[in-house]
Amino acid sequence: MSSLPFTFPGILVTEVIATPQQVVVHATSQVTQAVCPTCQEISSRIHSSYTRSPADLPSSGRKVLLVLRVRRFRCRNSECQQQTFVERLAALPVSARQTSRLGSILENLSIVLSGEAGARLALQLGIAVSADSLLRRVKKPLLHQIPPPKVLGVDDFAFRRGHTYGTILMDLTTHQPVDLFPDREAETLATWLRTHPGVQIVSRDRGGSYAEGVRKGAPGAIQVADRWHLLKNLGEAVQKLLIRHLLAFRRKKADPVSHSARQTQKPSTPIKQPIIVTPALTAIGEAREAERLARYEQVIAERVQGMSHQAIADHLGMGHATVQRWLQEEQFPQRKAREQRSQLDPFFPYIQLRQAQGCSNMVQLHHELRERGYQGSYEGMRHILLRMFPKEQKWQRAVPTKKEDPLVSLSSREAMWLFLRQPDQLTQREQPLVEHLCQIHEEVAVAYQFVQQFAFMVRNRTGGQLDTWLEAVAQSTLKDLHPFVKSIRLDIEAVEAGLILPWSNGPVEGKINTLKSIKHSMYGRSAFPLLRQKVLKAS
Repeated sequence: MSSLPFTFPGILVTEVIATPQQVVVHATSQVTQAVCPTCQEISSRIHSSYTRSPADLPSSGRKVLLVLRVRRFRCRNSECQQQTFVERLAALPVSARQTSRLGSILENLSIVLSGEAGARLALQLGIAVSADSLLRRVKKPLLHQIPPPKVLGVDDFAFRRGHTYGTILMDLTTHQPVDLFPDREAETLATWLRTHPGVQIVSRDRGGSYAEGVRKGAPGAIQVADRWHLLKNLGEAVQKLLIRHLLAFRRKKADPVSHSARQTQKPSTPIKQPIIVTPALTAIGEAREAERLARYEQVIAERVQGMSHQAIADHLGMGHATVQRWLQEEQFPQRKAREQRSQLDPFFPYIQLRQAQGCSNMVQLHHELRERGYQGSYEGMRHILLRMFPKEQKWQRAVPTKKEDPLVSLSSREAMWLFLRQPDQLTQREQPLVEHLCQIHEEVAVAYQFVQQFAFMVRNRTGGQLDTWLEAVAQSTLKDLHPFVKSIRLDIEAVEAGLILPWSNGPVEGKINTLKSIKHSMYGRSAFPLLRQKVLKAS
C-alpha cells in the first residue's frame, strides 16, 4: 500500500502496517532542498537523516503512528552559525509529538472542555491524551501577537457578582477579544494602554475607573460613552420620579378625604401601647401549652423504652436539638413569656375599635395600620387576626372588584420602560397607560417629553442637541433628573461622542456572554490565567 486517503504534501508513504490496536504508516520526505531557518539560504546538501514518530488522527478508532524519515541539510553559508538544520514540514511542527491536524483537534478540545472532560471525549474519539497534557496545551501563550486595536471596547464582568470583577478588552473592528484583566482598576487599564500604543477610540460604560484609566494611559484617545448605559442611567433617574408620583396618586385614590390633611402633617413615631391580652389569645396560649406538655410526656415515654434521640425526633416529627434539650431538662420546660409577641401588638386597641365600628375589610385595615406606623406585611397581619378572633368575628378578605384605573397595578419599573419605548412601538394596551401616566401630574408629563427627546438623540445620534437638552432639564422643576444632568456634564465629551459616533459596547456585552459560558464550564476549579487563555483562544 503506497498511499492513504489522507496524505501530507511532499511525503511519500512506503508501507502501512495495520493491527487491531493501531496503524503504523512508514513514510519518507521527498523534499530535495530546504531553507536555513537562520540565514534563509536555500541548501540541497544533505548531511544526514533520522526518524520521527509523531501521532496522527485515528483511523476507524485505531491509533495512527507515523514513522517518518526526515533529512538534515548542511547550510552553504559559511558565515551562518547554523551549520546544519532539519527540513521544515508544514504538516509537522518542529519537535512536535503530534501532526498539525491532530494538534488542532487537541487544541479545540482543551479550549472547550479543558482537562478531565476533554481527555474522556478524546478517548472516545480514539485519541489517547491525558488531562494534564490538555491543560498544558491551553495554557500555552498565543503564537502570534494580537496587534493593538484602533477602536477598543472596555467592559467589566463578574467573577462573583457584587464582590469581585474583571475586565475584558475587545477590538470593535474585528469583534475579537484582545486581553483580560483580573480586576477593573484604572491603573491596570492605563498600564496596558501605555504598553500597547495606537488606540484611537475607546468605548466604555459610565464607570469612572475606566475613564480615568483611558485618560492616564491614552490621553489622545477619544472616549465614547455607551448609549445603552446612558438610557439605563436616565431610566433610573426617571423611575425615582415615577415612584414618588405613583405613590401619591394611589394614596389619594385610596383615601381622597384625608389625603390633603396627611400631606400637611408631619409623620409621627407610633406610641407604644400596652399589650392587650384578649380571652381568645389566652385560650390559644393555654391550648398550645397543653399540646407541648403532651408531646413532652411522649418524648419521655419513648426514651424510657430505649429509643435514641434521632429515632424519637423522626417518629414525632420534631427537631433533634429539641428532643435533646427536653431530655436534659429535669421537668417540663415552660415557655418564656415575651413582652411583645409581634409588631401588631401595639395596634390591638385600634383594631378592636375598628372592628366595633363594623370594619371587616382586612385590606383597608392594613392600609390604615400602615399609615399609623405598622411595618408588617398584610399576610402577617391576616395570619394573626384569623387565629386570635372567634369564628363569628373573623375578618373577611375584601371581594376583589374590577380595577377601573389601569395604573393601580402598574409598577414604577414597568412605567419607566414605557417612558423609554418609542411611541410608535407601543401596543394598544400600552398607549393608554402612557396617557394616564402623563395625566397624574404635570411633572410626569414634562419628564416624558424630556425622556423621549433624549432617547431620540441616542437612537438617531444627534449629539448636537445635547447642550440645549441639558439646560432645559436643569432649569426645570424635575429635581429627580438633576443628578443625571450633573453626571452627564462631568463626562460631557464621552457622552457627546457616544451620541455622534457609531461605536458602542454592544459587541463587548455579547463577548461577555461567551466568557460566562466558558467560566461556568470550568466550575471554578481553575484560576484566572486559564480563563484568560481560553477566552483569547476561543475566538
